[in-house]
Amino acid sequence: MSIRDALRTIETQLDTLTIEELEAMGSILTIASVKTDELLKQKQQAVAERIKRLHRAKHDPDRWVCRIVYRDSKGERTRRTVSPTRFWKTNGSQLMSALDIGREESRAFTVSQIESCELVDASEVLMGEETVEVIHGD
Repeated sequence: MSIRDALRTIETQLDTLTIEELEAMGSILTIASVKTDELLKQKQQAVAERIKRLHRAKHDPDRWVCRIVYRDSKGERTRRTVSPTRFWKTNGSQLMSALDIGREESRAFTVSQIESCELVDASEVLMGEETVEVIHGD
């Protein structure tokens, strides 16, 4: 059951709950709200750090490339080495154009689907070197 479905179920049954059940639910929702806020802040900080690394590589491509884990629109995860070249926004999504070192071609990536980003010394990476790896399992 999704969170949305659970909330709909709860909403339809609110009138039948006792005062004690409503108080308990209020406590649970307060705790959930605090935890959600904490997780959201952690995720936002992690995304900001990834974006900072991507921009650093973009502004100093002779020194840095990025090793990223990317989840595509089908949910397939790959590890690849890229050299970011451009960032832009469209339809509320931030996109990045980057040279995919392993495929030797420019690719577009949705920044929010980049799960991790590690700066790698560009002198350690050879163009055309196989750098695309499918990650099986979660």
